[in-house]
Amino acid sequence: MKSKKETEPKSGAKKAAPATLGSPVPSVLQIAPAQPAVATSEPIAPRPAKPIKVTPPIARLKSKAITSVQARIDVGYGNALYIRGQGDGLSWDKGAPLVCADSASWVWSTEKADGKIEFKLLLNDEIWAQGENLVVTPGETIETTPTFN
Repeated sequence: MKSKKETEPKSGAKKAAPATLGSPVPSVLQIAPAQPAVATSEPIAPRPAKPIKVTPPIARLKSKAITSVQARIDVGYGNALYIRGQGDGLSWDKGAPLVCADSASWVWSTEKADGKIEFKLLLNDEIWAQGENLVVTPGETIETTPTFN
């Protein structure tokens, strides 16, 4: 059996420190000491999941069809085409402008048509196109070449 002297380190003995370059690296506990846990009497309830809104594929396919009127005519610089009629908010009293796609193409379109649209084109919302009124049904594209006097 070993004596008490042999098993216990001497109080005056010093351990050799490891060789280091510069200052010692602090431990994780010195940087961010552990925080004591907060005890609660109530269990923590999970947060309710927020529902994700997904549009079903069939609903995406049922979007309104585009109804459009395309006019092929060069009306000259500074002039514009207008449409008057009935259906989808059109009026026979005041025209809605067509969009100039290029020098000889004008377009009016809507996604709101729920019935036939009867219309006529006007130059500068003053001069009516010659001929009968034209009709376009929802989802249809009609192309016309109007003539003016």
